[in-house]
Amino acid sequence: MLIFCSRLLEWSQIPALVTKYHFAKPNFVLIDAGYNPGRVYNFCASRGYTAMRGDAQTEFIHHAGRRRLKRYYSPVERINFGKQQAVLIRWSNERIKDILGRLRSRGGPAFEIPNDVMPDYQAHMVSEIKKDLVDKRTGDIQQRWVKIGSRANHLFDTRPCRFAGRL
Repeated sequence: MLIFCSRLLEWSQIPALVTKYHFAKPNFVLIDAGYNPGRVYNFCASRGYTAMRGDAQTEFIHHAGRRRLKRYYSPVERINFGKQQAVLIRWSNERIKDILGRLRSRGGPAFEIPNDVMPDYQAHMVSEIKKDLVDKRTGDIQQRWVKIGSRANHLFDTRPCRFAGRL
């Protein structure tokens, strides 16, 4: 469920929202690290938040005893910042967006959206499409999620980030 959507202008706004919405644990706060990852990792390390980053990799190997499991998100990675560590989870950009695209096209479970969400939110939710592209190296046709024209897609990227965080 989306509980808040707005443009934040300062890092200090995030802890205030965590307090306002009563997050049980700091690691439940997911911060998209796709833009300026170093600053995001540093901020997450200082607060105990979790950095999330979309990745071109389609699957990640998890070890459960002797078994190797394939998932659309990485095992927890720890990034050192002096005496602190940032927690990072990478997620398959293509695969997670594919799941969300299927849910949207099939009328899957509704995503709850508050009435007071910023107007740009709905426009961003239709800012990318799955498109056939030719791989310049191999000549193979591959389907990829691409931005439609110059539409802003920042808020669209938060949806797969949140979804991956729930897996």
